[in-house]
Amino acid sequence: RYGQKAGVYSIYSLINKIVKPIGNLKVKKRYLNNKKKSEIFEEISIPMVFVKVILTCFGIEKIDIKSGVFLEKLLNFNKDFRIQALAAIFVDEGCMENKIIKMSDKRVVVTISKLMDSLGYKRSKVFYRRWKGMYFDRYHELDMYGVRFFSEGFLHFYQDITDCVNKYKNSLMGLWHKDKEFKA
Repeated sequence: RYGQKAGVYSIYSLINKIVKPIGNLKVKKRYLNNKKKSEIFEEISIPMVFVKVILTCFGIEKIDIKSGVFLEKLLNFNKDFRIQALAAIFVDEGCMENKIIKMSDKRVVVTISKLMDSLGYKRSKVFYRRWKGMYFDRYHELDMYGVRFFSEGFLHFYQDITDCVNKYKNSLMGLWHKDKEFKA
């Protein structure tokens, strides 16, 4: 399953061509509201057989996906793959305004920082902060860990993403909707 606010239909048409013999992909729209704005979240469900094939190719167990083990294995992949993995993490968990990736699992954030180091991106130390905000129409205070790209590190990261997009001639390898925020 993959969800994102923008660019879903490009992936949908590509994967639908591959999946068509098995059946149509399902695209669901979800609406998230908070006090500042409403957002449409689109989600694609991909048949599990494709997920299993990919996991087998990369030597990853299904249970490893929700743990730091999956990210640890990413450290051994080639540079372009690590760049795209970090881009996907940043699109889902990152904040363009202050260049932070934050999560509640410290082990995962520490592994993300190792991923940043493996690519030579300048970053802060992993830090703890109690984040306050609206989630699903309710105010919450969450214990979170984060790592911040330093400006030089983020510019290097963005250049690497741009190089991947140009190398593989595929705009889906970028920062999706956050790319517009970066260019603003």
